Amino acid sequence: MYKRQAPAIDDQGVDCAIVSIDFEDVNLPLGGGGCIDTIIRTWTVIDSCQLLAGTNDGIFVYEQVIFIVDETAPVLSNLPPALIEITLAVAQCDTLLDLSGIIATDCDDNLIFTNNGFWATNQNSLDPSGTYDVGTCLLYTSRCV
Repeated sequence: MYKRQAPAIDDQGVDCAIVSIDFEDVNLPLGGGGCIDTIIRTWTVIDSCQLLAGTNDGIFVYEQVIFIVDETAPVLSNLPPALIEITLAVAQCDTLLDLSGIIATDCDDNLIFTNNGFWATNQNSLDPSGTYDVGTCLLYTSRCV
């Protein structure tokens, strides 16, 4: 989050200062999206007392670069319990776990989730469902695009 702060105008010792301030933003997402966005803000200050027609006298331009960084972690909900105990039949060494239904919310729609469930059907997703051996634990991570 950033706050818009106009350039400071020091008009002390000046006989005339009729100033207008405006800006224009250009949004430049880095890497096609993700957690860091860049805004190029071009401030234009016009002092009508110094303005000379046909010239740039009295017009002052300043370029400001603003980086927006999403430092808030996604919120995961509908998670399975931290410990899942399953009784296996004799001579059964693994079982199919259905862990689908996990929900992630964030201000960024370009989240990438992975899970370290070696036996997960899809390790490149939020859903770690798959056929697991006894004793496997899961870890979720997210990173920006």
